[in-house]
Amino acid sequence: MKIGPVTIQKMQTEVSGLLEAYAKEIDEAYIKAKDEPLNVSLKVNLSPSDGTIKLKTSIDFVAEKIKDSVTSYADESQQELFEGD
Repeated sequence: MKIGPVTIQKMQTEVSGLLEAYAKEIDEAYIKAKDEPLNVSLKVNLSPSDGTIKLKTSIDFVAEKIKDSVTSYADESQQELFEGD
């Protein structure tokens, strides 16, 4: 199966459609990112399907940055003072 102008046009249409569909969410994520870059990933997966080309187009971006950390210590040599501690 050859990738030709019909397939290329379909990919452009699908990518454009996803960008338009998520324009508001992308804008909101960009504003929340402040000085950090916003990564918007677009992916097109092409596979043969009964004499045609199946296109699966996806978009991926993080709408809200979550940054968290937890610090704790474990001392295996410390003994329990009371049973059940």
